[in-house]
Amino acid sequence: MNRKLFTKKILTLVTAIALFVGVGLVYGFTSTEKKGQFKQALTKEKIAPANGWYTITITNPSQPEMPANQSIGSLTSAPPAIDPDGCAQTLNTGNKCAVFLTFTDEDAMLPATVAAANADPEVTVGNSSRSPE
Repeated sequence: MNRKLFTKKILTLVTAIALFVGVGLVYGFTSTEKKGQFKQALTKEKIAPANGWYTITITNPSQPEMPANQSIGSLTSAPPAIDPDGCAQTLNTGNKCAVFLTFTDEDAMLPATVAAANADPEVTVGNSSRSPE
């Protein structure tokens, strides 16, 4: 009789542990999935670029006019129309220092270079500004 009672208690305990582990695994997987979706939403929101002026850094000074050598940086304010000492929209003849980008899709990502922006159907490359010589 004791043996049957002992076996029944062991089976009950094993069943309870299995149920507990099963519920924990299901909760863990759904929780992780929701965290991933939340993180992805935050990342998309953070990365999604705005229309506007972006800084340009020349990565290869020997060929500054090649769009592949024009690295796109961060969003900046519009360069002034004329500035003989800095980045300006007119009159300066040095290297490009800023470019206006328009994004047609809010899920678009910021391209790394002007060449990538030119190749991306979700990005329109507009006017550019130049540094002084």
